[in-house]
Amino acid sequence: MFNVKKTITILAALVLFMLITAIPAGAASDSITISSAIVKAVPGETNVDVAISIENNSGLYSLILNVEYDSSLTLIKAVKGTALSSMNLMAPTENELLDDPVNPIGLLWDAMEPDATNGLIVTLTFSVSSEASGSCPIKLSYDPQNTFDASFATPEINLVNGGINVAVNAKIGDVNQDGEVNATDRMILARYLAGWEGYEEKIKSMEAADIDGNGTVEAKDRMLLARFLAGWEGYAKYFPSVVSNR
Repeated sequence: MFNVKKTITILAALVLFMLITAIPAGAASDSITISSAIVKAVPGETNVDVAISIENNSGLYSLILNVEYDSSLTLIKAVKGTALSSMNLMAPTENELLDDPVNPIGLLWDAMEPDATNGLIVTLTFSVSSEASGSCPIKLSYDPQNTFDASFATPEINLVNGGINVAVNAKIGDVNQDGEVNATDRMILARYLAGWEGYEEKIKSMEAADIDGNGTVEAKDRMLLARFLAGWEGYAKYFPSVVSNR
């Protein structure tokens, strides 16, 4: 005897299976992403590092990345990162950049086998003009004709631009703008982030409170300020305007 109910159940399960298998997992949302960091500096500062990283890397045989930077910046060197470590990086040397500055700069990675590692791919070190101010953008692009994934096809790559924000008037960390970076600034920042009433008005410069220069005042900025004031090694780089005046 023909069981209609059972047949409908089987057909429904088959349709559901076809719908699920027809959508490749992560195909639309997991494209490779290459991004430039946004960092903070002061006019005339040298050795400003900008990290360029890769995420959702499904595997690359080759990559040509072009980096165009603001005219207020001078590229000093490009240092290979920990990701794409099995690939060869072709980039101008420090001496070549000194003799003939290139903008935009082309960076080439290639390998015999695909590399699917994620993280830091290169650190670019810049010097900042003494006349620089505000945002100095760093723009990324890639060459689709010479960039290949593990199947020798041109991958879809999502690019996120970055830059260097040059603070002219605000001393980084001096959140109350009294000319000093000290425990009072740390206390004001901590209480502001904790939501204490009246402390939003005590922060006279959000630019000075944004220690890492990522455009958001958050718990990380409080941590950076606290560790700098406590003398932790490696944190002075976030406070160039303070260190240069010591």
